[in-house]
Amino acid sequence: MGTFVRGLHRLAAGKPKPIALWRPAALVRYGTAVILVVLAFAVTLWSRSVFHHGPFIFYYIPILLSAWLGGFWPGLLGTLLSAIAAVYTFTAGPPVFTPDEAMQIALFLAVGTVTATLSESLRRSEKRLRRKWRQAVAVAETGRRALVEDDLQKFLDYSTRLVAHTLRVEYCKVLQLTPEHDNFLLVAGVGWKPGTVGKAIVEAGLQSQAGYTLASGAPVVVEDDRTDTRFATSSLLSDHKVVSSLLVPIAGKEGPFGVLGVHATAAHAFTADDIAFIQSMANLLAVSILRQRGIQRLAESEARFRTLAELIPQMVWTTTADGSVDYISESWCRFTGLSMQESLGFVGWKRVLHPEDASRVLGRWNESIAKGMPYEVECRLRAANGTYAWILARGIPMRDRDGAIRKWFGTCTDIQNQRLAEEELRKAEKLAVTARMASTLAHEINNPLAAVTNLLYLLHCHTEDGDPALKGYVQAAEQELARVTHISNQMLGLYRESSRPAVIQVSEVLDQVLDLYATKIKEKRATIVKQYFCDEELVGKRGELRHLFSNLLINALEAVRDGGVIQVRTRTGCDPHMPEMKGVQVIIADNGRGIARKDRARIFEPFFTTKTEGGAGLGLWVAESIVRGYNGTIRLRSKPAQSGSGGGTVISVFLPHATASDIVQPEMLARSPALHC
Repeated sequence: MGTFVRGLHRLAAGKPKPIALWRPAALVRYGTAVILVVLAFAVTLWSRSVFHHGPFIFYYIPILLSAWLGGFWPGLLGTLLSAIAAVYTFTAGPPVFTPDEAMQIALFLAVGTVTATLSESLRRSEKRLRRKWRQAVAVAETGRRALVEDDLQKFLDYSTRLVAHTLRVEYCKVLQLTPEHDNFLLVAGVGWKPGTVGKAIVEAGLQSQAGYTLASGAPVVVEDDRTDTRFATSSLLSDHKVVSSLLVPIAGKEGPFGVLGVHATAAHAFTADDIAFIQSMANLLAVSILRQRGIQRLAESEARFRTLAELIPQMVWTTTADGSVDYISESWCRFTGLSMQESLGFVGWKRVLHPEDASRVLGRWNESIAKGMPYEVECRLRAANGTYAWILARGIPMRDRDGAIRKWFGTCTDIQNQRLAEEELRKAEKLAVTARMASTLAHEINNPLAAVTNLLYLLHCHTEDGDPALKGYVQAAEQELARVTHISNQMLGLYRESSRPAVIQVSEVLDQVLDLYATKIKEKRATIVKQYFCDEELVGKRGELRHLFSNLLINALEAVRDGGVIQVRTRTGCDPHMPEMKGVQVIIADNGRGIARKDRARIFEPFFTTKTEGGAGLGLWVAESIVRGYNGTIRLRSKPAQSGSGGGTVISVFLPHATASDIVQPEMLARSPALHC
């Protein structure tokens, strides 16, 4: 009925809508109405001898179908043709109507007109519902893709194809506003000539459709671009013979992105539903663009974070609110030897915790997660080489506006060197105290030693012509007193060495040390095997070398059993790390109890000893310090004695040929002790 009323309004206004019968579509629509009436007329002629019915019964079918298939005007044409056919079916010659027949014809025309109107209205409603259904499906699918598609260009290309297909138009485009806001760039579209998308430029002023749309912030409909005086002719549209257009802005919180537009090469009546559909699509494009920009900014921020995390010396990590590791820097992987995948989650990092620290660290971490307190703990982690190193782990929570923890950020700092330095400082302090005590003790001993020396001298003078046995006792006492004096001077050497470097024969110093400990060697019934294969001379300090070889010989004597064997050997050698550096190699080997494997790494540490009774743990530390002062090396090989098999230890000392200026002063050694050779 609405169509009929609109037609009457057009007739009353003197603007009847022209019927272009020459068009193929119009010929089909109106031709269908004629054919249907003819078929109804034939059926009526065939059936009137069989059925007794009114002349109009079969003519309602062509009216209904004509209106349904062709619209209101074909339905009205079918109504008129059916009325004429019905009259001439049952009359011969000119029709003569009785009042009753005239009433039937009038009623038939009215019913036919109403039927055509209702059929047309139903057809239009069905068509509109189908169009709205297609548009709703398109919006839903676009919304789904907007949430999952990570490639913005692919999403724009897909959306323009879908819009053009849904609205049954030839062209669709997305124009992006340039940073200068003076032009648009055609970034996506369908139907355009090859090479147009990605290159075509459209002005952004008010004289262009796109510029006007963006400025107005509302949809713009152009029924006929050829006659619309609001906009200047666009070369992009004229080259593609565009007639009708519909454009909507693509805007967001960060400002306008551009314009979404559709175009047709024939006059196209865009409905309110079409405008709502394309506006919905533009809104989805804006959401996707904002999402993609957010993802890009997040990726850039994450890239900066990862770069910073790899630049700093600490190992950086993040976890979820419940403590599951979701990121850890590559420095962690290099330090622990674990892969990135192995380190993520709840369990990965716990694999490298030292067993003795595990319960303490996990308890502290669980407490921090439960209470939201900052996390800080020192513990040992297994490094990639299998050794354990001390690290300082710290973590702080990141909270949202409501105060709930969203994430944990933390670092692991390698503090192994700091720990070692602290340990070295403590040892140095202990050494300083020990050295001062040794110096004080040596000074205190020297005073009575001087008195005893004088008394022995007087006693020796009074026994020159006396009892030979008494004279021998006096001489033995003088020898032991000389030995005690030498030991006292060695103790002073731990703290201060006053002698100057001189040319020294190594074998001579070794003999002096062997003579010094002749009594102890005799008590042990040890066999000394001397093998001097060289007679080299060095520039050094005699007292330091005596102290060096004394410590090594004493250790060998204490390690062997009664009747054991000690070998003392010298030969020309070179530095194992620098073969071009020549010097003297001194080897002292014994067949004693040996040193356990677990103790060898610490054998040169100060205050570390394997002796069950006595021993301050300074002998080998002092020996190593002296060797290092000569730029030499000291190495140790040992095999623990077991039941059924013997053991022993071999210590090899290499001392390079050096000048007096190359020798490090003992004061420097005392300030910077070493742990390892």
